Amino acid sequence: MQTKKEFENYQDSRINRDEVNEAYNDYVAKYKREQEYEFYREHKTDPWFVEKYDPSEVYKWKLN
Repeated sequence: MQTKKEFENYQDSRINRDEVNEAYNDYVAKYKREQEYEFYREHKTDPWFVEKYDPSEVYKWKLN
Protein backbone atom coordinates (compact mmCIF):
# COMPACT_ATOMS: atom_id res chain seq x y z
CA MET A 1 0.00 0.00 0.00
CA GLN A 2 1.26 3.44 -0.86
CA THR A 3 1.58 6.22 1.66
CA LYS A 4 -0.49 9.31 1.06
CA LYS A 5 2.63 11.20 -0.03
CA GLU A 6 3.56 8.49 -2.55
CA PHE A 7 0.00 8.48 -3.86
CA GLU A 8 0.03 12.28 -4.23
CA ASN A 9 3.28 12.15 -6.21
CA TYR A 10 1.59 10.07 -8.93
CA GLN A 11 -1.46 12.34 -9.30
CA ASP A 12 -1.91 14.95 -11.98
CA SER A 13 -0.89 18.36 -10.62
CA ARG A 14 -4.07 19.90 -12.08
CA ILE A 15 -6.25 17.93 -9.63
CA ASN A 16 -7.16 19.89 -6.50
CA ARG A 17 -6.30 18.68 -3.00
CA ASP A 18 -9.86 17.60 -2.15
CA GLU A 19 -10.01 15.35 -5.20
CA VAL A 20 -6.63 13.84 -4.32
CA ASN A 21 -7.81 13.17 -0.75
CA GLU A 22 -11.00 11.54 -2.02
CA ALA A 23 -9.05 9.43 -4.51
CA TYR A 24 -6.63 8.34 -1.78
CA ASN A 25 -9.49 7.38 0.54
CA ASP A 26 -11.02 5.31 -2.28
CA TYR A 27 -7.62 3.70 -2.89
CA VAL A 28 -7.25 2.78 0.80
CA ALA A 29 -10.79 1.35 0.97
CA LYS A 30 -10.20 -0.75 -2.14
CA TYR A 31 -6.85 -1.95 -0.81
CA LYS A 32 -8.43 -3.02 2.50
CA ARG A 33 -11.24 -4.89 0.70
CA GLU A 34 -8.68 -6.73 -1.41
CA GLN A 35 -6.63 -7.66 1.68
CA GLU A 36 -9.73 -8.93 3.49
CA TYR A 37 -10.67 -11.04 0.47
CA GLU A 38 -7.15 -12.47 0.22
CA PHE A 39 -7.21 -13.33 3.93
CA TYR A 40 -10.56 -15.07 3.51
CA ARG A 41 -9.42 -16.92 0.38
CA GLU A 42 -6.25 -18.16 2.08
CA HIS A 43 -7.91 -19.27 5.32
CA LYS A 44 -11.45 -20.29 4.38
CA THR A 45 -10.65 -23.99 4.72
CA ASP A 46 -8.50 -23.74 7.86
CA PRO A 47 -10.17 -25.50 10.80
CA TRP A 48 -9.87 -22.49 13.11
CA PHE A 49 -11.50 -20.25 10.50
CA VAL A 50 -14.36 -22.65 9.82
CA GLU A 51 -14.94 -23.14 13.55
CA LYS A 52 -15.06 -19.41 14.18
CA TYR A 53 -16.95 -18.11 11.14
CA ASP A 54 -19.03 -20.89 9.57
CA PRO A 55 -22.62 -20.27 10.75
CA SER A 56 -23.40 -24.00 10.97
CA GLU A 57 -20.36 -24.54 13.20
CA VAL A 58 -21.15 -21.55 15.40
CA TYR A 59 -24.73 -22.79 15.81
CA LYS A 60 -23.49 -26.25 16.88
CA TRP A 61 -21.23 -24.64 19.46
CA LYS A 62 -24.05 -22.54 20.89
CA LEU A 63 -26.30 -25.60 21.28
CA ASN A 64 -23.81 -27.40 23.54
